[in-house]
Amino acid sequence: LLKIMSDKVGLNPVHVAVMHAYALDEAEKLKERVSSEFNCAELWITEFSPVMGYACGTGTLGLAFYSEG
Repeated sequence: LLKIMSDKVGLNPVHVAVMHAYALDEAEKLKERVSSEFNCAELWITEFSPVMGYACGTGTLGLAFYSEG
């Protein structure tokens, strides 16, 4: 996920949501890594919707992002 994000945003400021399905500890670790590797204008942790949690399963992580460049 981070490689894809890096390829898309480069050094531009980026707005990021780290999403999780009952995996807050892992989401916090991913947030720390994103924060250290990217120029974040915004960085949030949020939960997947119940439907996504059901479809993907407990422990799923995801990233949503867009850049300013």
